[in-house]
Amino acid sequence: MKLNKLSYQTEEEKNTRSPKLWCELLIDGESIEKFVGEDKAIPHYYFEGNENELPYYVNYQSKKLHLLGVCICGDSGCGSTDCEIEKDQDYVELKVFYPSGGYQPPEEIKFRFARENYDSVISEIRRQAKEYKEAKENK
Repeated sequence: MKLNKLSYQTEEEKNTRSPKLWCELLIDGESIEKFVGEDKAIPHYYFEGNENELPYYVNYQSKKLHLLGVCICGDSGCGSTDCEIEKDQDYVELKVFYPSGGYQPPEEIKFRFARENYDSVISEIRRQAKEYKEAKENK
């Protein structure tokens, strides 16, 4: 399996009562939207924590699922796209899941990243989310 390249971009949503910094994952320079068929990003507040991985919750058949994106309301229970993460010393693999009734791809989608690439991107997103939260609190 070839290695993918993980990166991200951010955009601040300002025209709401509670502004958010949205983090959109990019895989090989392409928006996650290209792969899952929906516009997906993750609000900054899901990255509040110290764990160096994508935000997660336990849901599907008691599995630990990680968010790849949520709907525009920002709620993980509303139209989220999820994945399972498998890690070893050298690699991180994401296996994509879809919400029931949502877009279903014709085949399973997996991405594989060098562990260093994945860890550095998630760490940078968490740092930026923390700075954004602190800046909002200091206003």
